Amino acid sequence: MLTIDLASENMIVAKRIVMQGRDGLSLYLSKKIVEAVYRFKSEVKLISLESTADAKDIFGILGLALAAGEPLIIKTEGEDAQSAFNAVWAILKQTEQEK
Repeated sequence: MLTIDLASENMIVAKRIVMQGRDGLSLYLSKKIVEAVYRFKSEVKLISLESTADAKDIFGILGLALAAGEPLIIKTEGEDAQSAFNAVWAILKQTEQEK
């Protein structure tokens, strides 16, 4: 995981993962991510090999069309970046354990 503290109130957190589970980034998982990150002020991006999506936009996430086994970068930037990152990471880890 990469964490860069740009200033006392602004931070960048990023981590590259490989999507697990048989469904990849499904509608259900996308909905959970949007619900989790919407309360944060930080910018939250999901980055695939081909495109980038705002994690607060379900259509953007679905547009990534990320299948199981494909890489994904979770990138958060802002004053509550670590908390926003942790929220997305918790959802992805929980989903991985459920499969």
